[in-house]
Amino acid sequence: MKKEEIREIHFCDKCSKEASYPSVCVGCGIEFCWDCNKKEGRVLSAGVHFSGSGDKFFCNKCLVNPSEKIKDMLSAYIRIEALRAE
Repeated sequence: MKKEEIREIHFCDKCSKEASYPSVCVGCGIEFCWDCNKKEGRVLSAGVHFSGSGDKFFCNKCLVNPSEKIKDMLSAYIRIEALRAE
């Protein structure tokens, strides 16, 4: 039996490796594979006592110099990160 499939394949914008489940930066939209995700950015939690579906990924460039559209959201996530550390 012959079957035709149309697939959308994501590639890491940093190393060009195929990324099954890429991490996408909220600020700039750059996609990272699992390996580059650990080196090139940070996942910030949306809750103090839990983590999960509301967590956001920010690349290092957007963490250092955030755009106006994410500045408020990033500051809120950083405050939550500080509360988690207490």
